[in-house]
Amino acid sequence: IVDNVVTSFSIEDVKALSENIVLILSTVKNLTQPEMLIALDNAVSVYKKLDISVAQKVSFLDLFKEARTPEMRQGVAFGIQFLKNLATTERSNKFKEIINEKKEKQHAG
Repeated sequence: IVDNVVTSFSIEDVKALSENIVLILSTVKNLTQPEMLIALDNAVSVYKKLDISVAQKVSFLDLFKEARTPEMRQGVAFGIQFLKNLATTERSNKFKEIINEKKEKQHAG
């Protein structure tokens, strides 16, 4: 394993890995939870089954009609909720970073 790391990564890469090892392992831990593996498997299954072809000309009326279907409404609602949760998480992480920076400055000063 060490030989692979030495030959595959630069010194900068190894430093970055060592600085972020807790985050990397936390991400791997989250990805290997059963519910996440099931969700990823479902996403891959759907992706493999996709056979999308779009007509050359699609009118706004066609798009509007399609947007009124239950599947589209559910998909759009899911996408919006996903993005809202992502934004909330991002704001929370930024807030935590700011708090940690302030604590570090207090300890240094």
